[in-house]
Amino acid sequence: MSSFTFNGISSDDLGIMITKPIVRPTWSRIVNEETSGAISKLMQQLKTYDNSEFPVYGVITDATEDNMRLIYQTLNGRGRMIISTAPHEYMNVFISPITPQPVALMMSEIVLSIVAQPFAYAVNPTGQVITQDFEIIRNGGTIFAAPEIMLKPRSAGDISIDVNGASFVIKVPSELVGKTIIVDCEVQVAYYLGDNNEKISITHMTYNDFPLLKTGENYIKYSGSASDVVCNVRERWL
Repeated sequence: MSSFTFNGISSDDLGIMITKPIVRPTWSRIVNEETSGAISKLMQQLKTYDNSEFPVYGVITDATEDNMRLIYQTLNGRGRMIISTAPHEYMNVFISPITPQPVALMMSEIVLSIVAQPFAYAVNPTGQVITQDFEIIRNGGTIFAAPEIMLKPRSAGDISIDVNGASFVIKVPSELVGKTIIVDCEVQVAYYLGDNNEKISITHMTYNDFPLLKTGENYIKYSGSASDVVCNVRERWL
């Protein structure tokens, strides 16, 4: 029987029995239709991927007031969802407010209307230490990955991350030596962690495109004075 976890809370713990298997959605690029005087429409795929909607059907076995209030509070809004049919992946989703349908005393049917953003991500992404010599890092997903790269500068100056021959440069001032710098290629932001672990942006100190990892094998290295250089692939699937 299917189940799911939303923001770390299981449907089983909420007393929800899933009545139909949960099928993970897939995503495709948005198609733009254009007319330019021709007798048929021109279909053009954009670079943007569309959200996917899917339902989850269940029965609340304990429809007491306290448990219903907990379910309404928990299964609402944005969060991370893992479904039992794809336990190694998570999705970023939005759950619409629930409208329960009474079936019998202390039992209620529900249908969750879920919108999933692209894509399905690895629960435990591959992490690999980067050296100053080219080495292979593998992206086992079905679409390019936007990795997270972490490092600690040992001195001021330029640190360059080279992926498949393209360089991403961080200009490090002396006050950031020894700090943890994180390059989040998905949201295209670079930042360092302050004394209280607050995230302080240094995107304006970077140059060139944020690195992406194609499916399959990629070549990666760094140059400059740094330590603890690690790349989290963050594999994702359509």
